[in-house]
Amino acid sequence: MWNMLAKLPRHEHNHAFLIKHFGDAELVKSWFDSTTAFDEQLHCDHGHCAGRRVCEMPNGKMLAVCNDDTTSCPDLHISNNDRRLHILSLKKIAGLIADSANEISVSKDIQTIDGTSSCIRVGHYIPRGTIRYPVFFGVDIHDGDLEGIINHVIGLDGSAILLMPSIDNISQSKINAIRAKGSDLIGLQNLQGENCLLDTEKALQSFNAFFEAIKDPDPEIECKKFSTPSGASWDKFIFE
Repeated sequence: MWNMLAKLPRHEHNHAFLIKHFGDAELVKSWFDSTTAFDEQLHCDHGHCAGRRVCEMPNGKMLAVCNDDTTSCPDLHISNNDRRLHILSLKKIAGLIADSANEISVSKDIQTIDGTSSCIRVGHYIPRGTIRYPVFFGVDIHDGDLEGIINHVIGLDGSAILLMPSIDNISQSKINAIRAKGSDLIGLQNLQGENCLLDTEKALQSFNAFFEAIKDPDPEIECKKFSTPSGASWDKFIFE
């Protein structure tokens, strides 16, 4: 699922595209917001033709006719909802990630990032006490998105965690650049369990490994113990 999301060819998709690539999964369909625009270039499901001749039928549905003479694709009735373009909602996905990562000490704090439309802050990872690291989710859908996402994380003053659907196609140099700043890049594809959005045990291990790798070691303090006299109290101590 996450790997498929990482390979989306463009930012807007019709309803038929979502069903074809993700199945009739309500969870995945909920990631997309419907727009008022219509897709004028529906692609043939059989993969033989570049498009279809689409005309409106009296019943309000559309009749798509394959225009490739080399094959005999069947006529297909499609509704306006199938042609309506949908746009990926990073905010919805970030909310789902934050909810499922609640057991991993991630506090939900959804916030959009100015100048980086393909990246959104999920919340903060709080491994201990007041220690907190921002957690981001990003998808490189447009050309240049990946550079913008990574530059944002690198430009932060402190350490952070960047979640992406998959890191298979991200160069090692970009991963090294993020880690050199004390941050980490984690592929959600590697944290996915069977039929679940996020395997909390796998995610906890990854987040703990990040914290252990960047936290400062406890300083070694030399202590000298001495016996206190009987009946001593703090108000009678004198420190010199």
